[in-house]
Amino acid sequence: MFFNSTTAASAVTFIWQTLLSNRRTVSAYQRSLDNYKTQARYGTILIM
Repeated sequence: MFFNSTTAASAVTFIWQTLLSNRRTVSAYQRSLDNYKTQARYGTILIM
């Protein structure tokens, strides 16, 4: 299968539009991303 950056961009755009059409999915994703960032920050502090 031939895969190039255009195909990747189309896939990302499609996924993004699907997410945008479902606001709850987006906010849930945003929340989990924020949680991950917070945990990563605390983890870094603990390691230091």
